[in-house]
Amino acid sequence: MLAEQRPGDIEDACQALPSAARAKARGALSFVKSLLQDAHPAAIEALQAGLGAKA
Repeated sequence: MLAEQRPGDIEDACQALPSAARAKARGALSFVKSLLQDAHPAAIEALQAGLGAKA
């Protein structure tokens, strides 16, 4: 819902992370994706964009 109601906030939050934290978040993205992809696809897209991760 956050991705739909406040576009850009997830990406901004990801960009504000220190680089080491961003790398850890990218590493956890596949797990997060498995939990949220069906219910919140826009949030996954925003996370991938914000973290600079591949789809």
